[in-house]
Amino acid sequence: MSITKWRTGLVTLFALLLCLPSSLPLHAQSAPVTHNLQISNITESADSKGHVLLSGIVKGDLQGVLTIALVVAPNGTVTGGEWALNLSFIKFGAPDKDGDGDESESLVQLGMIKGMLSGGAVGRKANGFATAVNGVNLKISGGTLQYAHTTSGTGFFAGSSLDIQSASNATLSLTF
Repeated sequence: MSITKWRTGLVTLFALLLCLPSSLPLHAQSAPVTHNLQISNITESADSKGHVLLSGIVKGDLQGVLTIALVVAPNGTVTGGEWALNLSFIKFGAPDKDGDGDESESLVQLGMIKGMLSGGAVGRKANGFATAVNGVNLKISGGTLQYAHTTSGTGFFAGSSLDIQSASNATLSLTF
């Protein structure tokens, strides 16, 4: 093979490589992971627009506080809303040097995941407070800090005994 043909072939190869779409991954992307979480100690309130606000402590492989703002029609159907999962926890360490013997504490903030809500239903007491939430779909739209790369995904939320904070419990499943 002549050197001219070899150079022409090499130039053609490089030209073809440059034409490849830039959207091709440079490395293998990891498969989505499902996080099945438990929520307890749920508090309920309402905002100025009448949205049902629920906030509770999240336990599982993701830890933090979940806040949900449900837009609920008069018949109990969830017509929209938004949610945020603040992923943070308290890390305990060696006793402080202040002499009281208490462990030191530091807040570890990993980030936040947020999104929109759709579907589902809210059961209510006569006083208007939510007792249960079923079938609420979550859509992930973004995140911060360690979760800044989390821009899509789905989830599901359901809870019961919401009107009794100490007995309240819910499940949250997120896939991203």
